[in-house]
Amino acid sequence: MDYKHFKVKKASTRIGAYISEVNFNEVEDKEVYKELRKAVNDFGVVFVRKQPLTPEAFVRLGCEFGKLESSHPVFGSPAEHPEIQLITYDPAAPLPAETGTWHTDNTYNAIPSAYTFLRAVDIPPLGGDTLWASNAAIYEDLPEPMQEMLSRFVARHDLFWRLREMNYMASKSTSEDEQKLSKRVADHPIVIRHPVTGRAQVFAHRHFTNFVHGVPEEVSTTLLQYLFNMAKRPDYQVRLTWEPDMLTIWDNIATQHYATQDYHPYPRAMMRMVAAGSSRPQPLDSTKLYPSSAAELVAA
Repeated sequence: MDYKHFKVKKASTRIGAYISEVNFNEVEDKEVYKELRKAVNDFGVVFVRKQPLTPEAFVRLGCEFGKLESSHPVFGSPAEHPEIQLITYDPAAPLPAETGTWHTDNTYNAIPSAYTFLRAVDIPPLGGDTLWASNAAIYEDLPEPMQEMLSRFVARHDLFWRLREMNYMASKSTSEDEQKLSKRVADHPIVIRHPVTGRAQVFAHRHFTNFVHGVPEEVSTTLLQYLFNMAKRPDYQVRLTWEPDMLTIWDNIATQHYATQDYHPYPRAMMRMVAAGSSRPQPLDSTKLYPSSAAELVAA
């Protein structure tokens, strides 16, 4: 691989790579971060072993990918580092159902998150693997007529719909919460062009995508289910077994991921950051506009 500041080894044929011979606590040369961004865009997700990062080094790394999001509605953050979210599992509680499907983070926003960073702190001795699937690989293996057909469609991404589906709203929300969450919806093309790589890719996933505009319900359900099932195929995936101090960075637009729910009764703790996106997902045809409903959602 053509990288000067670290070594790169592919993790699978379609997605993922391991990076080695670098310590992100000690990086001073901006070119290292530039190459790291290139690797994430080249492979969708990268894995870096033995990275016992200080919070300051973790945030410094994240800032090289863009503005970091803060104040997550579910995960807590250290007071001195609001950009970092603490994802912890207490064995006395049920496993978190909200991550038990294939998903791309925050697509219910008009501008979804661009990159996600996850560092392992406390890893169970068994279970807790994470899988990623390549949205570009899924698109590339679709028959050409289906590629063309899907490129004409726009789908709804809805946080409130997903939370109701999980029965989350019944136990943890007030009417004011429901009113706020009900506005977390966005319309995106089912096929988009990646803002950095230019690759065509599918942009729909089981977690938040709930219907296709302009077609009967049974057609919408069939189309989406077909795409959801493709993400489950190992052909498009890479699977990571976590290690302590493992750092993982993924392109949130180019991938979807799945966190396995098989580590009870062991605790698990991770540090997470998210870099904000800078533009709406764009259709393959740059002259094709979003429907008026999408424009209204942006204004809201």
